[in-house]
Amino acid sequence: MWKKISVGVIVTMLLGTTAMAGNTDRLTMSGSTSVYPLAQDLAQAYNAQHTDKTSFRIGQGGSDVGIQDAATGIVDIGNASRNLKPSEVAYGLVATPIARDAVAVVVNPFNPVRNLTTRQIAGIFNGTITNWSQVGGNNAPINVNSYTASAGSDTLDCFSKHFFGSSGTVVATASQWDSDDRLRQAVAADPNAIGFLSLAVLDDSVQAPSLDGRVVSLDAARSGQYNVIQNFSMVTKGQPTGLVKTFIDWVLSPAGQAIVTQNYLPPQSGQAMIVKRQQERPHRLLRHQSGMSPTGFYSNR
Repeated sequence: MWKKISVGVIVTMLLGTTAMAGNTDRLTMSGSTSVYPLAQDLAQAYNAQHTDKTSFRIGQGGSDVGIQDAATGIVDIGNASRNLKPSEVAYGLVATPIARDAVAVVVNPFNPVRNLTTRQIAGIFNGTITNWSQVGGNNAPINVNSYTASAGSDTLDCFSKHFFGSSGTVVATASQWDSDDRLRQAVAADPNAIGFLSLAVLDDSVQAPSLDGRVVSLDAARSGQYNVIQNFSMVTKGQPTGLVKTFIDWVLSPAGQAIVTQNYLPPQSGQAMIVKRQQERPHRLLRHQSGMSPTGFYSNR
């Protein structure tokens, strides 16, 4: 018989529910550490705008965990910062795009380097460039920071595709962190550090050098002048229904998108329809093929 082999651990966060009288609905999520802060903000705003409160349990663990948890019914929504794989689509998962996130290279505020080129960034992160003096900075070693493969793999994929193309990886000696917050703190504490993270979590503790002479900012991303961007989606098993649909519909409404666009970009116009067509074609093709086991969800034991 089919047996589940992975359970996403949910770091529970109850948003405004413990002191409420009467019954409340419950909605559970897990997944991308990059989507996590936005999911928190959306949940809080949703309850602030609705009389009937919802108990939100929001966990992290990475996009793979969220997608698998949605597939196996452990959570209602899997938060993802990557596109679904064909096997996941064939299994009946549906990704609803809710936002786009810009990924920024960051350095310590005391670092005198204020501009980096695409080629220089690639050289730094693949280990070819090892000293800040090689890019106009101090004579000091460059300390590269990245994500662990599980927690930040999607942000890492977005970064790698833009700066490395189809080949190249971050140098193996890079310090690895399991969240945007920890990576940002590491760069903030080290004058010789460099890393990359969601533009939405930037603060004064780090700085984002301009890229190829262009300012790295949310406004630049909005105008299309900065394009290191990843998609944020909410993944469900089948089309959303019930409370899940109500919540996701609100996220896509002007009220929900007002929260999104404070620190992120809205999903591209028509993106949801394109994703839906991409998801429907493989599902129709494979729905009658019996005995198929989408890789990564179950083990036949």
